[in-house]
Amino acid sequence: RRLVQRLGGPAEGGLVPSGCFERALGSVRGSCRGLGHEDQSRLAVLLASCHLEKSGLQGHPCGSGMAIAECTAGMDDRAFMVYTEFFRHVEDVCLHLRQQSFEAYAEALTG
Repeated sequence: RRLVQRLGGPAEGGLVPSGCFERALGSVRGSCRGLGHEDQSRLAVLLASCHLEKSGLQGHPCGSGMAIAECTAGMDDRAFMVYTEFFRHVEDVCLHLRQQSFEAYAEALTG
């Protein structure tokens, strides 16, 4: 939930615009804690596709039954770099949220 708030549209105080991005973020189930590498990769593909489509370029669908290699197979160099940037961003946001959770947990223990 906090990942969606952090990356969500302007209405949620997030970092990306609505529409396609909201649908991509809607595919996230749970928090960063429950997102494995594959889930983070899939979210990054979906966000990259939204950005590419918004820019008038070809998006790349990534259904839940597809392997990440299938999702990225048709990407040219530009699209793959956009995907890579979104993947790094998803990783960074999740790391930040995990750090905040750990700090709150440690503070509660030492209270």
